[in-house]
Amino acid sequence: MQKCEKCNNKFKYKEILNSVWKGYKPLKCSRCRTNHSPITFTIILTSLLLVVPAFFTKDINSYFSSTFNSIIFYILWVIFSVGVSPVIMRYHMVKKSK
Repeated sequence: MQKCEKCNNKFKYKEILNSVWKGYKPLKCSRCRTNHSPITFTIILTSLLLVVPAFFTKDINSYFSSTFNSIIFYILWVIFSVGVSPVIMRYHMVKKSK
């Protein structure tokens, strides 16, 4: 997990998960109140992680014997992707302009 760049306070898993699911909103450190914005590369990476199976729909459907099994695979994939997204996400400190 990532820490605040200013005070080294560790961000909580739940804080990062909420940031991802609220449209990659910036995080605010609970200790020093510094804003941290998500890095564009990690936004792209987590977004791609969610949609990768869509690129292989034909292969996935032919691998599983039924549509039900394919749907279960997709549901499990989304759960996995959501669970891993806070570990992948990286943030940088937002500098205040004067």
